Amino acid sequence: MNKNKFVFCSECGEKNPADAKFCSHCGAKLRNIKKDQQVTAKNKTRPTIRRSSANVKGAKIFPMSKVIVILVVLLIGGGIMLVLSGQLDTPELKNAVKNIPQNNIPAQHGGADLNALKEIKDLEDKYNKNPNDLNVLLTLAHKLNDSKFYDKAITYYLRYLKKKPNDADVLVDMGVCYFELQNFDKAISVMKKAIKINPKHQIAHFNIGIVNFVSGNKTGARKWWKKAIEIDPNTRIAEKAKELLEKNN
Repeated sequence: MNKNKFVFCSECGEKNPADAKFCSHCGAKLRNIKKDQQVTAKNKTRPTIRRSSANVKGAKIFPMSKVIVILVVLLIGGGIMLVLSGQLDTPELKNAVKNIPQNNIPAQHGGADLNALKEIKDLEDKYNKNPNDLNVLLTLAHKLNDSKFYDKAITYYLRYLKKKPNDADVLVDMGVCYFELQNFDKAISVMKKAIKINPKHQIAHFNIGIVNFVSGNKTGARKWWKKAIEIDPNTRIAEKAKELLEKNN
């Protein structure tokens, strides 16, 4: 095994040895990727891929160990108060646990803010009651994306795209999910569809550069970043593309 190669954790972004099975930072299981997709030590930092549509306020992601500690503290403190008030065995307390959408939590997920889980559950309930509400559907997909439930987010993005197949922004956001799942070929394919719809979609060009860079194709990355700059050199995305070109010349 080449000691210069490593992989990034899809949960927290931590750099790990290529042969590691679990993330040294958050403990999440590391996904296996092809050798030609491993990043060499020359690429010291992983550039940040960008969402296309406006972010729904995202949930803060914690390593599971920190979540457990927080929950234990809350349960101990809250349990004392409940015992003193005689409310420990209330239906509300039991329902609070049931309302967490466990079926939506992938096994490899590092843990999400409980408030975000409740928002996701509420959005799913709204969508199930009215599947034709595309605004709720898209908000749900974005929330799942923000909370790192990428597989589930893709499911809802695809449902939305059946109704609005020419939404380039949604295609880019779905491409981000594929990227985070390390399905680099699919990420590029989806984002190229966005470019066919909108040839001047700057974030799509920039993101394809990121995907190429992370998968080890430095030449391809530079090509796409240059294209992103040509679309409009005066944007923040263009400035970031210039920075990446300078660092990786």
